[in-house]
Amino acid sequence: MSPAQIFDTYADGVRWEKQNTLANIRRLKKQYTNKGGPFSEKETNKGATPEPFKTKTEQSKAYTLLLKLHMESDQSGIDKKCDEEIHQSDPNFSQYPLSDFKKYNTNVKRIESYVHIAILKSLLCHGAIPIYR
Repeated sequence: MSPAQIFDTYADGVRWEKQNTLANIRRLKKQYTNKGGPFSEKETNKGATPEPFKTKTEQSKAYTLLLKLHMESDQSGIDKKCDEEIHQSDPNFSQYPLSDFKKYNTNVKRIESYVHIAILKSLLCHGAIPIYR
C-alpha cells in the first residue's frame, strides 16, 4: 500500500497530517509491540477494577444513583425490588460483586432513612408541618 492509501484507509478523520501518517503508524506499532503508550498494562487494565463505592470525600456514580432511587422510592419502585434485581438493573451497580452490592444497598437504605428523619425534623422546627396536640 502506498502512504496515500494507508492514510485514506486508516488515518482519514483522525486529524493526522498526511505527511506524518507513516511516522504515526510506526510509532503506534512500536508502542504496541513494546506494550507501551495506550497499549501498556496500566492503560489496558484501567477499567478492570470498579471505582470505590463511597469514600469520605467522593461518591461513585452507583452510590449517587442508588441514593437517589431510594430517596424517590415512590416513583422508582426500588422498595419492591430485591437486591439481585437492583444489581442487574444498571451497569453502574453490576460492576460490583453482588455480595458487596448487598452491603452497599443496606448502607444506602440506612442513610436514606436518616436523611428523611433530618428533613422531617427540619420541617417541624421551621413550622412547615403543623403539630396538632
